[in-house]
Amino acid sequence: MSETGRAAGEASASPAAADGPGFPRESGLLAGLPAPDRFLTVDELEASTDRQLADLPGVCSWVCGHDADGREMRCLEAGDGPRRPLLLGHVHPEEPVGTLLLEPELPYVDTLGDGIYGAVTVAAEIDYLTSQLGGSEVPVSAGCDADEYAMKRWGSHVVLAEVPCFTSDQVADTTPAGLTRGEAKLAGIAREEELVAWLRPRYEQARGLLEAGSPWQRAVSGYLADAARDLPAETQQARSEPAFGGEATVAQCFDSLYNRELLALCRRGQFGRMVAVEAGRDARLAALAGEVDARLGERLAAVVQAAALRPVAIRSRLQMQLGALLASMAYVAGRRAAARS
Repeated sequence: MSETGRAAGEASASPAAADGPGFPRESGLLAGLPAPDRFLTVDELEASTDRQLADLPGVCSWVCGHDADGREMRCLEAGDGPRRPLLLGHVHPEEPVGTLLLEPELPYVDTLGDGIYGAVTVAAEIDYLTSQLGGSEVPVSAGCDADEYAMKRWGSHVVLAEVPCFTSDQVADTTPAGLTRGEAKLAGIAREEELVAWLRPRYEQARGLLEAGSPWQRAVSGYLADAARDLPAETQQARSEPAFGGEATVAQCFDSLYNRELLALCRRGQFGRMVAVEAGRDARLAALAGEVDARLGERLAAVVQAAALRPVAIRSRLQMQLGALLASMAYVAGRRAAARS
């Protein structure tokens, strides 16, 4: 875990809820995590890694590849036991609120518990899209993702711990919302379709003006392709599946309306970053960048107010992720012990 700076006045409470017990495993360790006020920059992370390598003789590093800008990507390795767990940690900025407490973010994921879902597989995605699109051919970018491959190839136990950047009391509100799940979902889809209809022609205009590609352009291009495939499938699901005829909860409306729009607004923001890179040399790109800023700021403020969003402290996010890791390690150790007995 990289070093983080402690913020003045940051809460230092235990991860225990005010009216409940602490985390069932290593609660003292979780309570002792630092309380940073920001994430470290890439250069600060690299400096932190250098200090850890100097201070901890049992830790070594090796280069596993390079990022899009050509920088080395280092893996840290400690110990030499017979089992080799792999821990990957990174910011996932396309998830502004993360997985919701009561409603899975993907319609084909099995719910195992509150906020706990089964593995996400490409095969399940293909089956879902095929069923909703009437058996038509479904374009996919890969046969499986990395964790799915690890599970199939080596029987690995994989846990994906997503933690939210923002949250709201509406996320856990199970009171009736006064409309059906289908109506809520269709209203959210309609909002996203408006955003896509605004974005698509402007993306095409900007693409012809840009001189160089960028991660932002790849993200926006991929989103528009996915939206053309996914929105019709989700519309069909909301109109045809019996479960969507029941009354929606406030939490389900939050997911269908505000969470969906936040994700779509992220793409609009990525488009703004895409055109801003070269806005200084072309007045048309500069005009697009200004239009994005104005529309994004106005709509984002409205969503934040309507959804009553508030940020989640970085320390709380660290506690949730480390807690998930510790629980997973305990589970795997118990499973191995049972297999040996």
